[in-house]
Amino acid sequence: MWKVDLKIFFKESWKKYGFVFLLVLVQCVGFHNLIQQYNTVNGQEWKLHFWDYVICFFQGTVPYTLSEGKETFNIPPYWSLYMIYFVLLIGKLTGQLSKKYEQQMLLRLKNRKQWWMEMHLKIWLECIGYLLVTAATFLIYAFCTKSAIEGINLKVLQDCLGLEINEKNLRIFSMVIVFFLALLALAYIQYIVSLAINAVIGILFSIVILVSSVYQIHPFLIGNYFMEIRQIMFVMDDVGFLIQGAVSVGIIFFMVVIGYQILKRKDLF
Repeated sequence: MWKVDLKIFFKESWKKYGFVFLLVLVQCVGFHNLIQQYNTVNGQEWKLHFWDYVICFFQGTVPYTLSEGKETFNIPPYWSLYMIYFVLLIGKLTGQLSKKYEQQMLLRLKNRKQWWMEMHLKIWLECIGYLLVTAATFLIYAFCTKSAIEGINLKVLQDCLGLEINEKNLRIFSMVIVFFLALLALAYIQYIVSLAINAVIGILFSIVILVSSVYQIHPFLIGNYFMEIRQIMFVMDDVGFLIQGAVSVGIIFFMVVIGYQILKRKDLF
C-alpha cells in the first residue's frame, strides 16, 4: 500500500506543485531585477547567492504589535500565497476521507491503525514534496543566473531589503529544520481539526493561525517559524532553535495522540 501511495504521489506531484514553482520563480525574478536596478543606480557590483533568494522569500515582517501602529498590518503577498496554497493542499488531502476509494481501502485493511499510519505517510510526503519543489526552484534559478550556492550577502539584504541580520544568529541549517517541523505541525493541526469537524473548518483554522502569527509573535503561534525575521527574534529573546523545534515536535505528538483517539471513537463514514 505504501508503494502505491508513493507512485501516486510522484505521478501527481508535477501537477499540484506547478503553482509553487511559478510563485517562487516570480519572486526570484523580481528580487533579481531589484538588485540589478540597485547596482545600476549606485554603481555597485553586488551579486546574489542561493540563500539570498531564500531569505528574501521567507523574510516575513516585524510583528504589527511591535510596530506601535507605525506600520500598516501587512501580510507578505508571496509568503501568504505560498502558505495558503499549502493549507489548501492539506485540505484537499483531508477531503479525500469522504471518497469511496478511502472507504474501500479502510474496509480492505480492516484496521484503523494501519489506515492512520497511511495518513501519516501522506502528510509527511506532502510536506517533504512541498519543500523539495521549493528548494529545487531556488536552485534552478540560482544556476540559471550563475549565482553562488554557498554564502549569504548580508550587505545586499541590509541595503535592499532593510534586513539587519547578525551573522551569529543566522544558522541556516537550524532554521530549515525548524521550518520543516513547523510545516508538519501545521499540517497535523489542520488534519486533526478536519478529522474532528470537517475539511473547511480545518482550512479556516490554519489560515487563522497564519494571520495571527503575522499580527503577534509567540512561540506557540507556529506561523512565526515560517519567517526568518521571527526565528531570529525568538533567538534574541532566548528562545533558541532547539526550543522552537521542540514546540513543533510537541504539537505534532499532541495532535497524533488526539487524532488516534478520535479515530478509535468516530464513525468516519
